[in-house]
Amino acid sequence: MELIFEVVKNNRGIYSATCLNERMKDTGGADLAELHDNITAVVAARFAGGPIPSPSSIHLMLFSE
Repeated sequence: MELIFEVVKNNRGIYSATCLNERMKDTGGADLAELHDNITAVVAARFAGGPIPSPSSIHLMLFSE
């Protein structure tokens, strides 16, 4: 399963990520490392109790607001 996240950096420098093909969203990443950690946690919670998609199947599309 491929997961595609639309990542937007707003004018205050905060990242938010919305998955386009599953119901997942994260807001509040101050940098890409924090966003990575947040997305990892969101994916793990969404797929708790089942197989978690591999990191290579998670794709980010980065946009500026």
